[in-house]
Amino acid sequence: MEFKDKLRKLREEQGLSQAELAKKIYASRSAVAKWENGLGLPGEASLTALADFFGVERASLIGDPETETVFVYKNQKMVRQKNVIIALLSVLLAAVLAAAVFLVILAVYPRDYDPMTTTVIDGVSMSSTSGGI
Repeated sequence: MEFKDKLRKLREEQGLSQAELAKKIYASRSAVAKWENGLGLPGEASLTALADFFGVERASLIGDPETETVFVYKNQKMVRQKNVIIALLSVLLAAVLAAAVFLVILAVYPRDYDPMTTTVIDGVSMSSTSGGI
């Protein structure tokens, strides 16, 4: 079982939220969330605080630190890839919306429409071709 799963199990067995556990071990809620999501590992002080709080050996929380580090690296890589995909989809959505607005503008205004020479009087568009006053 990975560290992240052990930590979540121990926390839930105590009936604690991430924020409550964080407060008891003097860490931030976001740090506990990061650990439980497999995006990081606690430092020495936090690991000792967790072991003391749950009454377990440090070694039982994190078996092989190198293996846990590999898991964390893979999880971080997946999160980065997900963020890149979200960013690309956002750019694509913006481009589609811009194209849609452009097409609507083309449909509403005919090609020969010139806002500088066209006057609308009582809802009727009148084009001045004389160029004078």
